Amino acid sequence: MPDRWQQRADDAMATLARERGKALTGYAFLLTGDLRDAEDLVQDALVKTFVRRRSGLELGSAEGYLRRTILTTYIDGYRRRTKVLTRASWTRSSASRRSPVSRNA
Repeated sequence: MPDRWQQRADDAMATLARERGKALTGYAFLLTGDLRDAEDLVQDALVKTFVRRRSGLELGSAEGYLRRTILTTYIDGYRRRTKVLTRASWTRSSASRRSPVSRNA
């Protein structure tokens, strides 16, 4: 049986998803440019926000906290993707410098 804190967190998450879901998805869409990615981002932020106990997190402050979590999660993902792309291009460019290019005249 969930404890009292968990029940309040579940209620707050359900209320936010129901009443502010479209607005939160719209905010995430501004960041991602893709509806499915925006929906995934909101879902990830909801889980990150409500999975741990946080003192003082009430429904009134939860939306602001959730919006900040959406932004932080997006930025983290962007950095991770950029890092992977940078490593991949660096690996390709260093491999092409090492391999001799044969030219037929």
